[in-house]
Amino acid sequence: MLKNSSTPQSECAACKKIAPPGVTLMRCSKCKISSYCSKECQKKHWCLHKLHCGKAEYSPPKLVSSLIAERSLRGFIQTAAVLAFGLDKRPPVVDRPLIAECHITIVPDINHIAGILAQMLSPSEIEGGTEGMVQVRSFDAVPEGSDLYTDSRYYNFWLKDIGEESRRLNVTAIVVDFRVNMSKQKISLTLPIPDVVVDLMRPGSDFQTMYGSLSVAGCLRGLNDNIKKDKRNQLMMRVFMSKENVDMYRRLAQISDEDLPMD
Repeated sequence: MLKNSSTPQSECAACKKIAPPGVTLMRCSKCKISSYCSKECQKKHWCLHKLHCGKAEYSPPKLVSSLIAERSLRGFIQTAAVLAFGLDKRPPVVDRPLIAECHITIVPDINHIAGILAQMLSPSEIEGGTEGMVQVRSFDAVPEGSDLYTDSRYYNFWLKDIGEESRRLNVTAIVVDFRVNMSKQKISLTLPIPDVVVDLMRPGSDFQTMYGSLSVAGCLRGLNDNIKKDKRNQLMMRVFMSKENVDMYRRLAQISDEDLPMD
């Protein structure tokens, strides 16, 4: 079922036609994300869209789980971890976890924000919310002398989740504290670092010879670019943001630097 999109998306999810100025596309009434220029386009796109429709829930824990579950995105995080901890220059750490912090932002559609600031949106359009997408702002290794390493909760979490497998496979596993700026909640997940990822980052590897050295910021930029390009939300990194979510983002943006990491 379609309904008028209170936050117009300029491109039809099916035929990719751009809506003319002043024309509002119709939006899927279930997920409130995918937009269409006609019912015919929605029907043609349903075979793909039904795989994700209704699953784009605004839930930081689910978004973090989806980020790590998606192989292509997980690879960027794992590569950033190798570089942040210098795992390409040291033996695997298999008797304890390493600890990292990852800051995630859920960013609302820029046209919606611009419309609010320019007072170009009607009250109903503002109340209707907009689409948002995950962007990873930072990935930082917690120094191994930090007090966090004396917190037994990290060791117990690692041991219960992957500790024995880490020892058996001789690979490093990192407990990552994900913090989503739209929520005070901290989401901790264990991230194993396969040998193949470490080997790619070693000096003199074929990957290094072909592509040159990478940085943590470069990995995050690649990850964020993949999410930006995923207009069909196949990566499940786009969600509907209510007016309250957007208002919270705007308040937080006023007191923090929202620029993505740069080299």
